[in-house]
Amino acid sequence: MRLVVDANILFAALVRDGLTRQLLFEHELLAPTLMLREFRKHRAVLERKTGLRDHLLDELLSLLIQGSGLRFLEPSGRMLREAERFSPDKGDVDYLALCLDEGCDLWSNDKPLRGQARVRVWSTEELFGSRQNRRR
Repeated sequence: MRLVVDANILFAALVRDGLTRQLLFEHELLAPTLMLREFRKHRAVLERKTGLRDHLLDELLSLLIQGSGLRFLEPSGRMLREAERFSPDKGDVDYLALCLDEGCDLWSNDKPLRGQARVRVWSTEELFGSRQNRRR
């Protein structure tokens, strides 16, 4: 499945080797370039939660990005303006705009995002359930 991935999903995969990390490698993932700024902004928190410092955190992040094939794209201005109209949070506009640009769904556990009706939002649990159904 082709999905735009929310920063918190990648944060979760960095912090813990679990279901989220597994699912990263099973989907074609996209993210707005804004996500890279979010990682820089929250670096101290990520270092504390992972217990990794400097180059080790960078290495793990690189492995997750490269291994999952995550591509960073800039959403179009037209879709940014459109997403501003229905986004429940200003910080989610780039993610929703990229979904509109690329014609794909969003992977996020952010409950307010579910309140909008323009972009389908998948939680980690829903993706896992979808994976289980595909195997049957």
